[in-house]
Amino acid sequence: MMEGKMKKTLTIISMALGLTIFMTSVVIESMHVSDSQTLARENSISEVSLPDLVQLNFEGLDKKEKNQLIHDYINITKDFIKNGEYSKAEQVASTILLEDSLNQPALELLAETYFNQQKFKQAEKLFSTCLKRSHNDRINFLYGVTLLRNNKVKETVEVLSEEIKKHPKNGYLHYCMASAYSGMDEKQKAIQFLQKAQTLMDSELNPLINDKNFNAIRNTAEFKKIASLTKKPQISAQQ
Repeated sequence: MMEGKMKKTLTIISMALGLTIFMTSVVIESMHVSDSQTLARENSISEVSLPDLVQLNFEGLDKKEKNQLIHDYINITKDFIKNGEYSKAEQVASTILLEDSLNQPALELLAETYFNQQKFKQAEKLFSTCLKRSHNDRINFLYGVTLLRNNKVKETVEVLSEEIKKHPKNGYLHYCMASAYSGMDEKQKAIQFLQKAQTLMDSELNPLINDKNFNAIRNTAEFKKIASLTKKPQISAQQ
């Protein structure tokens, strides 16, 4: 009977999104974290599908075990983001936050998944919450870009101005500032930042010059010159 009490079974039940059901039972021989987190540690990320993750079962775990399980699934969420599986990352991060609403890494990851899915309104709220709790340069940068995507150009300039001082060679930051200033109809500043973005990004800037915020400067000689410089050289078919 004592032996039965010492054994616990942690079962993560497959459900959600209609994906292939996969069930894993992990028998815990003791209350040590190293024994209780077998699923996240022994299975490679490629072997773990979304249904295994959408319902994390914390029942019967002590605080140390619960924290370790959350930590393991934070890492899985990061891997989903890295692989471009944003809907999976969103569901896992959301589930973690249901258990621990103050978990900063999970909140940041959820905001990032919203951003990558172009859910900019949701992303803005979460990024703002994250930054109120703790400043992070990367989150601040994404917050600034999110504000730009939500057409909050003045706020974009306020947020990204401090980032561009820290990262003066980041061409995308210069592009964002150019877009924001053009949206504010501050044409000269917009052109100055766009020129710097072109110098740093070269042809990588080309897809971005169609930004509707540049309508205020699109017909200027300076903009047309920048646009021509961003075009990739044509490769001749003749050898």
